[in-house]
Amino acid sequence: MELLTIVEVVTQIVTYLMFACGIPPCIDMYRTKSTKNMPFTYFAIGLLNALSGLLYGYLANLLPLVYVNSIGLSFNCVYILVYLVVTRSKGTAIMQLVSVCSPLALYYKYITSLGSSEEVVLNQLGAFMFCVTVCLMMSTFLDGIQCVQEKSVDGLSRSMLLGGLSCALCWLIYGLMLKDFYIYAPNVICIASSIWKIFLIFIYGGKKSKKIE
Repeated sequence: MELLTIVEVVTQIVTYLMFACGIPPCIDMYRTKSTKNMPFTYFAIGLLNALSGLLYGYLANLLPLVYVNSIGLSFNCVYILVYLVVTRSKGTAIMQLVSVCSPLALYYKYITSLGSSEEVVLNQLGAFMFCVTVCLMMSTFLDGIQCVQEKSVDGLSRSMLLGGLSCALCWLIYGLMLKDFYIYAPNVICIASSIWKIFLIFIYGGKKSKKIE
């Protein structure tokens, strides 16, 4: 069994587990009927990222990317549907979702209408996926900023943090092995964000217990 195949399998498994890390917060959101600390923007951008990754993987004939983004698309749809059921601002959430996801359809229609070669279309779509993934990774810093402002990490999901870090490390290694800049580069941002949040947990993690005492 080749090393690349092993890395592909491990990356897929870790990514599926990372997707599953969002299940407990989602169940808690539905049970409490509260969307507090639920990053709808992250889910919306995640949906766009899954769509662009699925299309890129299909055109590049990268089956692991197709499988992962198909599952990711399903998970994000479920999380978004639960959020829409719970939230009182349904109209705002739907408008945000449409405004986030529509650029992919418009951009893909534009680049294919130019009559460019498959390689050019793939590169342009890869650049689009790269930008979306960077935005998705940058949005992970928002939770950390809120923790600094509130001097508390109570709203920080440890499961999603560890899942995201593990997933980013795997995709970084996989992308480097493929020598695909569009795959490995954005994960550097996610790794930096995760390390920062772990650092914040060490700083603010014990504040709640101190207040109770």
